[in-house]
Amino acid sequence: MNETQFVVLCETYDYMESELIEALLKDSGIEYFTKNKSDTSSSELGTRIMERISTGVPIIFYVKAQDEDRAFELLNEDRSHLLDDENLDFGKTENEEDTENLHEGS
Repeated sequence: MNETQFVVLCETYDYMESELIEALLKDSGIEYFTKNKSDTSSSELGTRIMERISTGVPIIFYVKAQDEDRAFELLNEDRSHLLDDENLDFGKTENEEDTENLHEGS
């Protein structure tokens, strides 16, 4: 197999998941391209399932054959331990910000 040949890494029907996969590959310096993503960028496509947009067509990710194993490992790496950090701060919710603004205005 030619190392510069692109191979299918994965596919997803979930637009948000495709955004996360794309960010992971970019951050890792892995060259990739997608098929069908530009066809699914409209929020009017697909159906909403549990507030996630299902595209109705698969978004397919391709990576170079030489990067396939590393990319696959990155996609399957368990990072749930990152949520164990007691100092983890996701920011304030809109309700918390509204409540804080009310108290500051008093």
